[in-house]
Amino acid sequence: MKKAINAWSVNSETGFEEMFKQLKKSGFDGIELNIDAEGHSNHSLTLKTTIEELNTIKDISKTYNLPVVSISTSLYGITIGSPDPNDNELGQTILKKQLEFAQILGASGILIVPGGIGSTPTNSIQSAYKNATATISSLKDIINSTKIYVGVENVWN
Repeated sequence: MKKAINAWSVNSETGFEEMFKQLKKSGFDGIELNIDAEGHSNHSLTLKTTIEELNTIKDISKTYNLPVVSISTSLYGITIGSPDPNDNELGQTILKKQLEFAQILGASGILIVPGGIGSTPTNSIQSAYKNATATISSLKDIINSTKIYVGVENVWN
């Protein structure tokens, strides 16, 4: 069995290098990184994270023999299950970024949150489910081409 931890468990003031060092020393076998809003923490990815920055993180990961196993995010909120096309488009952008970052960092999976309930007074659980399923299905070819697993977590609903 391998033991991994989400980067949200680490003090937000800690940078990438120190985080990888501490987690490896603590006995972890992998880490899940997160795409967050700008300024969220010193070890958050953002939608503006560059390939060069990702390659630096990948080098740090190799240095400490602590692989990035997954990419999560705090950005979904109501996006994928929302009936609003703008929210939905943002959700698709986030998912595509997660896939891109996972490929570059060598992670085998991403974690998405469909959300959408409460985005409008009439967006029921059934409606949010239908919207989220349609959105994810519309990205099926992209997802399959990456060979990255997509975990769907039913939280924040």
